[in-house]
Amino acid sequence: MGKKTAAAPVAQSAKVDRLPQRIYIGPDRPFGLPLMRNAILRGEPQAVLPQLTAAFALGACGVQVGTCLLASEECPIHVNYKQAVLKAGANDTTVTGRSTGAPVRVLKNKMAREYLRMEKKDVPLEEMEQLTLGSLRKAVFDGDVDGGSFMAGQVAGMVHEIRPLRQIFEELMAGYAAVRKGLSE
Repeated sequence: MGKKTAAAPVAQSAKVDRLPQRIYIGPDRPFGLPLMRNAILRGEPQAVLPQLTAAFALGACGVQVGTCLLASEECPIHVNYKQAVLKAGANDTTVTGRSTGAPVRVLKNKMAREYLRMEKKDVPLEEMEQLTLGSLRKAVFDGDVDGGSFMAGQVAGMVHEIRPLRQIFEELMAGYAAVRKGLSE
């Protein structure tokens, strides 16, 4: 329904107006503390920090920021995957797997376009599985820009540089603190 990460069920869009639907409370969240599974990352602060602030205002105890971490120095993925995230624009992701009940947001490439074509033609699941078999490995380890499944959120277009994890988190939290302080003044 409203969970949105590259490898989890996705919504049509990652808009703040759907934020309450994205709060996830499950058995892996002790004491029922919600975790925001959403497209919140370090991009342009004016676009990202209100989402982060809203998530915490709604009671989230944390946020998932997977896409921006793909472009961290420490992320052990192929350089082609990192470059694909950096090159992505605002409309360079799509959702595959809707017809199978397992939607996944990925960067648009040859494999994703072919999968979408197969979905529209109601190709049997077994044939679609053959196309995607090993596709995440092809992206992560081989850097296959045509045949790999480059999972990424809609915010990929806001990631513009490879940075250390420490810097990503320090900037994210400093920006959040500034927005929060501004709200209380």
